[in-house]
Amino acid sequence: MDTSSEKKSFIFNIFYYYVIYFIIYHLINLGTFSLFTFFHFLLEHNFQIIDDWVVRHSWENILFAKIIALFFLHRVLIWRYRNRQDFFRQIKEEFKLPPIYFFLMITALHIFWVYLGKIQFNPAVHNLFFLHFFTYVGVAIFYISDLYILKCLQDIFYPENKDEVLLCTLIVTMIIFIGNSLGIPFSPGLKYLIPLNFLFMVFLQLYRAETFWWNIILVLLFFAPSAIWWGFDPIREDRYTFFEVKHLPNMLEWGSLLLLAAIYLVKMLKKNENFNIFNYNKESKNS
Repeated sequence: MDTSSEKKSFIFNIFYYYVIYFIIYHLINLGTFSLFTFFHFLLEHNFQIIDDWVVRHSWENILFAKIIALFFLHRVLIWRYRNRQDFFRQIKEEFKLPPIYFFLMITALHIFWVYLGKIQFNPAVHNLFFLHFFTYVGVAIFYISDLYILKCLQDIFYPENKDEVLLCTLIVTMIIFIGNSLGIPFSPGLKYLIPLNFLFMVFLQLYRAETFWWNIILVLLFFAPSAIWWGFDPIREDRYTFFEVKHLPNMLEWGSLLLLAAIYLVKMLKKNENFNIFNYNKESKNS
């Protein structure tokens, strides 16, 4: 297969399997919301109560739908490409803690978010352990499930050149954002920060597949905690967080910060590991 055919194959399969994944996700999400809305109507609750319930329990529903959709697509990929090694085992074997400079970057993101957002303590938040727990887990699964699909497709239909990787970074980010936006009531203030987060992580993962674990750590140590601490909840903002955000960073501010973080990582990778960001090498992956 020539480079052009491989390029078309990878892009097509990225689009094809993500569409299947999001169709399953939306059907489950819609069914869950419809079921609970039906019971609310039976109890003669008004629309305000129903709306409050949907917002308050949004992450539980997203968590449930994402896990089911991920499980189904994962089984389809294993069944269709059954001669390939198990994805879980491969990813487990690839686990390696990121270098110290990656954790320094995560610390810097926390500091800059607190500074840009003019964070203040929210005294109204208390006795919300389970809400915070499901928010943390829901946000984590929200990011990780979509990135895991990309990891599986990478291992099957790996990109071969700079043009394809750069193009797929934009395509995957657009598919993920549009697919999620159709079923998640993103907060208007944070809606346009979500694609920037995915753009950063997809960029990192497509240039080096092993950095999937880096993305997981980034989600667990920054995006998910920020959703319950700093008001970085993509749906509820700082309504139930420990701290209030007086100034929500705009798209330019957050995009510039992530761009600086990406440049920092690229320079450190090239300096410490002689890593060429414009070359995804199949042989190095299998070594």
